[in-house]
Amino acid sequence: MVRLSTFQTTASFMSFFFIQTLDGAQTPEQRRRNAKFVKDQEARRGKSEKEIKQRAKDAAGKAPISPFWFIILAFVVFGGVVFEIIQRIFFR
Repeated sequence: MVRLSTFQTTASFMSFFFIQTLDGAQTPEQRRRNAKFVKDQEARRGKSEKEIKQRAKDAAGKAPISPFWFIILAFVVFGGVVFEIIQRIFFR
């Protein structure tokens, strides 16, 4: 019988654990993203590179967040400065 050191035992357990997690079933998030990828790839079939680039350019002009959330973010970032200035002017 061959005795393994603690490090070898831990390493073999960790590799077994990672192999099991990689080979496991897909999560709902992975399924959703895979379905979206397949849908995008099917939409590209039969189209020229020019059409694909035009579609990507149209999508690139769209803002990643809505104006409402942009205003909220700006208030959080710069609101403290505005309140500090008001406090220093009126409440010396």
